[in-house]
Amino acid sequence: MNIRLYVTVQNIGNRTVTGLSETLLLQEPFTNASGGRTVQAYYGQDILPGLTATTYFTLNIDRNASLGVHLLKMEANYLQVVSGVGATLYLNQEVNMDLPVLVTGTTYSRIYSVAVYPSETTPGGNVTLSGTIVDTATLLLSNTNISFSSPIFSRGAFIYIGEADPNVPRPFSVTMQVKRTVAVGSYPVEISATYLDSLGVTHTDSAKVALQVIQPASTPAPRTTERNPIQIIINALWGIFRFFFGSFGSFGFMFFRDLTSGM
Repeated sequence: MNIRLYVTVQNIGNRTVTGLSETLLLQEPFTNASGGRTVQAYYGQDILPGLTATTYFTLNIDRNASLGVHLLKMEANYLQVVSGVGATLYLNQEVNMDLPVLVTGTTYSRIYSVAVYPSETTPGGNVTLSGTIVDTATLLLSNTNISFSSPIFSRGAFIYIGEADPNVPRPFSVTMQVKRTVAVGSYPVEISATYLDSLGVTHTDSAKVALQVIQPASTPAPRTTERNPIQIIINALWGIFRFFFGSFGSFGFMFFRDLTSGM
């Protein structure tokens, strides 16, 4: 992949500089346009004391380049203008320097409209996380995965989106359970999208949202009905009566039979 590396230098002396030429010595993961290890840049104007000059190099960067700072060697050659009475001298100067080149990932997607429902839950409760991811690049993204994590969830989860077309929103939703042992408070929830660009380079985009854990509502204790002492005594006597004489219907039947038998 071709990139432009811009370099800005400043004339910190008290004499004019002209004829600036720069040679960049390349190493992995960089090469020049033809695969070589050197590349040059020129600045065609004078650089007055205190002013700056910007040049650029066209480089190829390996698709598997590691992220971070890469140090490259650069040689700068220029002429220092010395003006005198009736004569102008050009002094050839050379300076060597280490040029740090920072390689960072590029974001090709964006997560937005993230929502948590309900926004408050109790320990052990369920919440639904939803949102939308969109491919903001002009190229197709592949192997897109969305993961969900938080220290309060019983376990993590992920959704496989697959291919994402440019500028086509893709909604997502997942239901998660909160741990039963979580204390009351506010906790972060991270939603992370991982995908591959057209060169097979892995990229990551993320968004965060807060979830509030509240104390569960207390259940009122069941009310006990107070019993009348007189009613307790009546129920006890009635139980004794039934134990010796049976139910009222049986007793009445026996009493009626005895009366009729004497006739």
